[in-house]
Amino acid sequence: IVVDPAVQEKEALLQSLSDLLIRQQYVQENFLEGIYQREVLRPTYMGNGAAMPHTDPSFVKKPGIAIAKLANPIEWNGNPVQLVYMLALTEECQTMIKQLYSLICSQEFLSAVQQVKTPEQFMAAMHNYGEKG
Repeated sequence: IVVDPAVQEKEALLQSLSDLLIRQQYVQENFLEGIYQREVLRPTYMGNGAAMPHTDPSFVKKPGIAIAKLANPIEWNGNPVQLVYMLALTEECQTMIKQLYSLICSQEFLSAVQQVKTPEQFMAAMHNYGEKG
């Protein structure tokens, strides 16, 4: 989880989150290429200022998620985005995807995460909402 990263463009954020997943050995070296291919097919803006970039599970070594909460919105295919979940998931992760989607649709959760300043606070907000939702 990265809170308030020093990026101002979608491409820089995608690179940063992809690099994080590669360093932690969650994905293959060409993961970002797959992310860009997926963005061309169908943009991953989810509404409510959130995006979930992802690609084919064949790029994934082990399931993981890189999250960025931005201080200021960046432009994502014409939409302002402040919360990005880069998914590195396999076919077996359908339940997790549904849980993430419910978070993105929750105004209560989105309001709570706007206040966070650290990765730990972000995780606490996710945990608190998970108990309610």
